[in-house]
Amino acid sequence: MRARTRRRALADIDRRLSDVQDELEWHRHRLRTLTAHRDQVGGTLRRPPSARGLTDAWARTAEAERAAESLASQASTLARGAQQARARAVTVRRETEATASAQNLPVDPAALDMVRLDLGRLGQGTQQLRRRIRAVLSTTESHRTGRTDHERAQSARREAEADYAEPLGRLETARRTVRALEDVLGATEQEILAREADAKRRLDAVGRQLPPARRDRAEVHDLRVRAEEDERKRRETLAAQESEALASGSSLRTALSLPGVLRATGLHTDADGKAVTDTDGRTVTDADGRPANVPDPVHHDVRERIAALSRLIDAVRGGLDVERHDLSDTALLNRHTELRDQLSGGYDATIEEQDGIKLCRLVDDRGPHDIAQVGERVATEAAEARDRLTEREREVFQRFLTGEVGDHLSAQVLAAGALVAALNTSLATVRTSHGLGVTLDWKLADGVEADVKAAVDLLRSPSGLRTREQSERLRDVLQRRIEDARRADPAAGYAAHLRTALDYRTWFTFTP
Repeated sequence: MRARTRRRALADIDRRLSDVQDELEWHRHRLRTLTAHRDQVGGTLRRPPSARGLTDAWARTAEAERAAESLASQASTLARGAQQARARAVTVRRETEATASAQNLPVDPAALDMVRLDLGRLGQGTQQLRRRIRAVLSTTESHRTGRTDHERAQSARREAEADYAEPLGRLETARRTVRALEDVLGATEQEILAREADAKRRLDAVGRQLPPARRDRAEVHDLRVRAEEDERKRRETLAAQESEALASGSSLRTALSLPGVLRATGLHTDADGKAVTDTDGRTVTDADGRPANVPDPVHHDVRERIAALSRLIDAVRGGLDVERHDLSDTALLNRHTELRDQLSGGYDATIEEQDGIKLCRLVDDRGPHDIAQVGERVATEAAEARDRLTEREREVFQRFLTGEVGDHLSAQVLAAGALVAALNTSLATVRTSHGLGVTLDWKLADGVEADVKAAVDLLRSPSGLRTREQSERLRDVLQRRIEDARRADPAAGYAAHLRTALDYRTWFTFTP
């Protein structure tokens, strides 16, 4: 015992001696540094520098200060000019966007170039159409002359047919008379009387059938007139409905063509602007699997235009979320006010209405931006910020979850299991007067999540006995539970999220 005490005392003395030697070495280093500084100061006092260098330095300093002031003034002037130019650029951009929206034109220069190319092609097509119309007009006169000759010949043919109809009728009557006379030639008186009686019977039968036939003809004629009138009314109604549907389709396409609408609704158009795509870049199709075209095929039949409009409506309806209740103008304005109040410095929110659609935009020093575009940019920056988490921070967080928190949870779970086992050991010797006993069953609750089961399996062993893969699995499980708690109650603090996610007592149930 004394030897151990002496060894500890000697080790303590050696440690203190080492500390004193280190401190002595540090003081010697300071002494050498101070001696060098003293020698340098003494040499400077013995050999002072000349005043010319100091005078030149002051002159250069004064000149540099005057140049700096001049440059600062120029920079301030240029900054004011840049701010004014930026303000003019914002105003011009707003006017340009307003003009483009009023003319249903895109704002993007590339899209404007495409429109310019389309207009050039349209002009070339118009020139070709004009040349073809002139060629058609040159042949119209000869066609008109031929048509006049044809109408004159047709009129002469009708007159000849009218002149020929009366002699033809007389000829047919004479032919029937001749056939009747030929039939009675050589016949007896009884045969002639029988033929006459038969003719009278047939005439009487025809006379009896003629009135009902005339009545049926009149009824069919009335039904035909009513059917034609009903068809005309239905065609007028159909034309009105088609016009209304096409007008609604034009309004829908106008709404979809407004800047930011497709992006805000989660839909986009492809590079050609002909297909509606969702946020994942997949083409939105109709029930038949065909892509939904945004442009209106104005040169096609009305039914084809309505079919294209129906496909577009189905595609937009399929790409949007479930329909919710409508928002009033007051609610929209209140949300716009809340958004504007919550914006950070450098941003301002504006709201405008185009064709009955309210568009809210964010304005900064670079001009207005669509909220959906800014949201995507903020989401991208947030994702990049999350990705910039350093490896050291990950290690610290992993060590916190799998180390301190994991060890605490592991100790609590193991202690609870030991306590239950001790209680069952004590209860094993306790019986009622009827010989009945009680045992506590402490196990995971029914329907508990898979993450909880995995966490409990990993927490039953201390951190020192867990492998690296098991530690990473435990970290992922605990981190997922913390994220779930944060999403369930974003307003709560991080401590509340930890208490909610890591409360192991809610994972188990007692059953006597």
